[in-house]
Amino acid sequence: MNIYVPGMRDRRTAAADETHAPSAGGGPRPIYGRGTSARRMSESRRAFDVRRASFNRAPTDINTVILHQITAFHPAQLPGEATDGDIHSDHSLDHVIAHFVVRATGEIIYTHDVQFILNSVSGRHGVDIEFEGGYGHQATPQGTRLSRQAILAGQRLLRWLDAYLPNLRYIHPHGQIQGRGRGKHDSCPGPDVWVNVGQWAVANLGLISDRPHHSYPNHGISPAQSNPNYDQHVS
Repeated sequence: MNIYVPGMRDRRTAAADETHAPSAGGGPRPIYGRGTSARRMSESRRAFDVRRASFNRAPTDINTVILHQITAFHPAQLPGEATDGDIHSDHSLDHVIAHFVVRATGEIIYTHDVQFILNSVSGRHGVDIEFEGGYGHQATPQGTRLSRQAILAGQRLLRWLDAYLPNLRYIHPHGQIQGRGRGKHDSCPGPDVWVNVGQWAVANLGLISDRPHHSYPNHGISPAQSNPNYDQHVS
């Protein structure tokens, strides 16, 4: 699905030959969801190009946005925008299992088409947005904070997704809908992202956060995630 968002780079072609993401807990993880055309193609011995795979869903199937934070890729300078349409261009960001990455600089990177189901918590009905950086969830803010540029970029991306996706109704922190025992209830995406981007979308776009779509579990939003001390009052 072609999406235009001001300040967004479209690296779907550059990321089209990536099949796996590095995993801190063991071997690499497949990028695409189990049972999908893209996953089957990625497991074959042929050169992989996801542009040859069939989409797994229509835009009308998407009703949920899930917010994350990521520290697992090297945030080195991306190659120039001219490389975004080159399948041979490679950057660690292209391997991230998400549809979009919001960088600390405020750049939005579209890496995997929203009509592909990824090997992530988003499942059949969700879009994953990762925010670059490692942000804490202490009672009072400490250390690195989510930048103003990233907050505004996240808000802008959600506003445009709300316009493009007619059935978008829900937004959640990853920790709310994760599988049990995953340890991210308080920390992903963390209060800097959730309060300044997620709660902003609830207040300004009318998205629902307290009760997910029936296809997701609901462990509730941790008080650590919704800590008002992290509100940067950016909009």
